[in-house]
Amino acid sequence: MLDKFGINTNNIGYFVLDNATNNDTTLDELAKKIKFVPKERRLRCMGHILNLVAESYLFGQDAKSYDEDFKEAGPGERRKLWRQRGELGKLHNLVAHVMASGKRTDIFQSLQNTKNVSVAAGKIWKLVLDGGIRWNSSYAMIRRALELRPALDQYAIQLKISKDVDDLEIG
Repeated sequence: MLDKFGINTNNIGYFVLDNATNNDTTLDELAKKIKFVPKERRLRCMGHILNLVAESYLFGQDAKSYDEDFKEAGPGERRKLWRQRGELGKLHNLVAHVMASGKRTDIFQSLQNTKNVSVAAGKIWKLVLDGGIRWNSSYAMIRRALELRPALDQYAIQLKISKDVDDLEIG
């Protein structure tokens, strides 16, 4: 394929890649065919580096281990694991709690229509639940929660005084 498309040492540039080791292997093999020094032609993807920094900040140094523990845990244990993540985990649990039943979702949405809690006149917004250890999904959850904070605050207050057993399992 390299010959077919005329790719050689004179017209090949630089490679912007993430930190996966298989990228090093690929460049080593390609360098054998085209004759270049892989370390001189390999650039690190700044987006990937920023992603790693954000994940480390949100999920700690050992996000992979956390992810494995999370996959093995049951629902009650998962809530506890999330809670260990501090404020982000507490928010995750609250959003998951609201979204876990139609009744709770209806209560939350009705809170958006009250006079002191209205977010946007006549509009009902849904919460966004993060999708695991991807920092951008956490960002989307946090952003929406900030937009809906008055309704979330009211929901949390109602949850504290609720006598409904189903509502008490927020963890």
